[in-house]
Amino acid sequence: MNFRKLVSPLLGILLAISLVVNAMFILDGENKNILGTYIFGEQTSEDALYIAFRFNGLDYVGNYFIYQQFQPLESGTFVSEGNNIYTLQSHCGHRSTQILHTNNRIYMFSSLFGAKHEILAFTRISDLAVFLNVCPSDFH
Repeated sequence: MNFRKLVSPLLGILLAISLVVNAMFILDGENKNILGTYIFGEQTSEDALYIAFRFNGLDYVGNYFIYQQFQPLESGTFVSEGNNIYTLQSHCGHRSTQILHTNNRIYMFSSLFGAKHEILAFTRISDLAVFLNVCPSDFH
């Protein structure tokens, strides 16, 4: 009888630990890959703001492209800083900024685009870098 009282709570604790560890792996897996296309706004439109990420063949460095349909806005490189933080380095000027990538969303401070004191939340719409009515060669 004492054995049963000891094993039952121990199995419950081990089950809880297992669930927590599995949840951490699942959430961590969602956050590892920033590559793809994200949209600021609820629907695909000409006015929506897009950001696309793709690797350029170098270790830990990729390219990003910010645009609206028919209008390239900014491009540059990005690098992972760890803990879901990425640094964007613009090709235009010497500006860099950091973004947060979590749960298929990108969070970026809006001062990059003339607005003030807002955090923009971009939602992933594709696992690939998609260019809607613009080409990567359109960015200077």
